[in-house]
Amino acid sequence: MSACSSFKFLSTNVVGLLLNLGATKALLSIVIGSSPAGAAPMPRQVVVASLGAIPLLTLWNFSASKYWAFRQSSEPARMASAAPNPACRAEHGR
Repeated sequence: MSACSSFKFLSTNVVGLLLNLGATKALLSIVIGSSPAGAAPMPRQVVVASLGAIPLLTLWNFSASKYWAFRQSSEPARMASAAPNPACRAEHGR
């Protein structure tokens, strides 16, 4: 795995974590519904919201990893001695 792929994989997972937190919070607000303002959610409500966010974020992580982070280049392999560009351009020939 190259440094560029590692960075893309890490970026994909960080974005996935943030999306997971946002989706869980959004679903939790829907599940709680008309609870009194400031009331703590019941554990069952948190679990339901988390279980609702899992399929969405699994799709995100799979798609971003497969089609962006580990996308196979159609170019022939470059020489191992070539220094990678910080912007990962050498890996994709740009």
